[in-house]
Amino acid sequence: MEVVETTGNRNYVVLSMTEEEAAELAQDECVVSVERDVIVRAMSETGGNGDLDATVHLEDLVKAQEYEWNLAAIHATPDELMAYATDESVVRVAVLDSGMSVCEDLDVAEYVNLVSTEQDTIVYNQDATGHGTAVAGLLAGNIDDEGIIGVAPDVTMYSVRVFDLTNEAPISRIIGGIYWAIDHDIHIINMSFGTDVNSYALHQAVQAAAEADILMVAAAGNGICVEYPAAYPEVVAVGATNYQGARADFSPTGDALELVAPGECVLTDSFYGGVTALNGTSLAAPQVAGAAAVLWAKDMSKSSDFIRQLLNASANGSLGTETEYGNGLLDVRRAFEIYDAFEESYVPGVFEYAGIAENLAPYVAGDEPGYVVGSWLHNEHAGSINQGSGISSTVYPTKYLTLMIKTSDYVDGEYGFQAGIIPHLHGGKNFGSSSQRKTTNYVNHVVFLYEVTRELRKNKGKSLTVAQQKQIVSDVAERMKKVEVDSELVDKVKDLIAVNNIKGVDDITDQTSVDSNIYKVLGAALHLAGDVYAHRSMVPTSLVTNAVEEEVDNPITGSYINKNHFKSGVACSLKKVEEKTYNSLDDNDAEKCGHKYWECFALGVEKGMMEFKDIRRFTIEAKKYARQYEDNPLFYKSRYSIGTNYTVNFILKSFANNTALNEELFLPGVYSGKSYGIRLNALKMLYEELGWKLKAGENWSTYSTLVVR
Repeated sequence: MEVVETTGNRNYVVLSMTEEEAAELAQDECVVSVERDVIVRAMSETGGNGDLDATVHLEDLVKAQEYEWNLAAIHATPDELMAYATDESVVRVAVLDSGMSVCEDLDVAEYVNLVSTEQDTIVYNQDATGHGTAVAGLLAGNIDDEGIIGVAPDVTMYSVRVFDLTNEAPISRIIGGIYWAIDHDIHIINMSFGTDVNSYALHQAVQAAAEADILMVAAAGNGICVEYPAAYPEVVAVGATNYQGARADFSPTGDALELVAPGECVLTDSFYGGVTALNGTSLAAPQVAGAAAVLWAKDMSKSSDFIRQLLNASANGSLGTETEYGNGLLDVRRAFEIYDAFEESYVPGVFEYAGIAENLAPYVAGDEPGYVVGSWLHNEHAGSINQGSGISSTVYPTKYLTLMIKTSDYVDGEYGFQAGIIPHLHGGKNFGSSSQRKTTNYVNHVVFLYEVTRELRKNKGKSLTVAQQKQIVSDVAERMKKVEVDSELVDKVKDLIAVNNIKGVDDITDQTSVDSNIYKVLGAALHLAGDVYAHRSMVPTSLVTNAVEEEVDNPITGSYINKNHFKSGVACSLKKVEEKTYNSLDDNDAEKCGHKYWECFALGVEKGMMEFKDIRRFTIEAKKYARQYEDNPLFYKSRYSIGTNYTVNFILKSFANNTALNEELFLPGVYSGKSYGIRLNALKMLYEELGWKLKAGENWSTYSTLVVR
């Protein structure tokens, strides 16, 4: 038994021990409970149900605040609140999350990092995933022309980082964050995360915060049931609505739900500049926390229970049932309007007030948002790349992290670098006949891009011409000729070397310098590594066996497929499935028979020959519907949350240490201890070409098709 973490005068301790030791300790009469320190994940909100970038640049929207439909929906626009002007700076709010990036749109009183293994993370790059920054923007974005406006722009906000670079935290760290808030006289805690594990120790911490008169607001979850800590009676559980006032599809239902707030396709701050459109109850919760702050600022002598009951009494209950909407939609203006009458009627702990007229005002929907939630194409690449901020601030200073992220965007959005033109940068391509299919070695291509960065790095700070740098690219390709690097990719890397107009990196004066090109090429390598999981993963049979038939425009946010996204006509035989899948034949080239498109697709999945990128061959509108599967990090999300994050992190650490890549590159299930069994197409064969092997005792069938499919 080993002490992992002590907690001072608190009544819990984190230990490392065997099952037998845990059972023995549980019998000790001085021990209240022994429980696993389970992992909690911050709720991911990025979706893939649209065609626009996840990051919405201000120059495209002109002024982001004009698109914040959420503030109008809850009657919390600056103009509406001006009549009730309060100084919310007297209210202290702790945001327990992934940290916050330093940006002009957010004023942070203090940055607290409770991730003991990542204490060297510099403040301005603390948020590796963007989750905490997005949450903070909706709570307290400044009233300026730089980004979005939060509900409580002047609140005294504390960034309490509990999530690591992979958006994970043990429950013990969440508990530590709550006790930090108690010790520092925090008034409101925002918790945009959840777990289905009912932890005795977590509930004790929540009860302690309630006794300290702290108002706790938590996201209800993005699933079927309200999760913990939102499900605890001491916490305000917040669900999500869309711009029409309807419950968002991902918002849970149940008796534990207390309030709802906008959480589908809302704008908030992006952690690397600009604003971003996101989904999730994680975005709804901070709006309630912000509302509580502006109301509490009116009279700080009031209790947290008073503010909580005021929020409930003023909520708009006209939208639907309590099971779906709790007490209703947050209505800040209404809360101020009934404040005095409520003050006279208030009884601690009482939810029903006969003297307060119920808010049943008809919901008036605004215009449909002029933007959509983005896909894996941008936001998720950015999130994984930004892990570099916690690895080394010397190797990955802010301006070069930005350049890497912008380069990743560039190869997705710039004609000539897109997947249809140069698939080698987007997971590689299959080719050959239906009887003898081949694939480019996407593993070797990641290694090639990485080795170019290492070779350029030898000339860091030197003055080399573009031609000289292009020659370095050729030399690396020649050196790696044991496994041939595709000539098209070599040429494209040379083109990237010469690019001098990547949007969003104006502070780097010469983008064709050696230093800049190191990070441009590294950004391309990280993009390709992430796209391997998005596109080259094999579709598991469970996605087909769990298929449903829903409305076509219902967004996909789980591990199932909507059959209605598939073409309805007849399609082809198994032989033609193979050809259609890998050679991209036109529809009129398919042999007509009794198989419909869904049946053909399901048959291909059953035979183990479908990659995620093949789904587009069978859908109604490939760009619109296939992207919900291929580029949606909420669909079969371990591809991103485990696969991409692991591989990108491995590359970033290897580069920081200036070491070569090896067989750990695409095997998180083997080398990280993560539970990850999605197979990549032909990974075994591609590894063998490089002379890479599995750990002794591992089985390739879990991680790879044995032939090119």
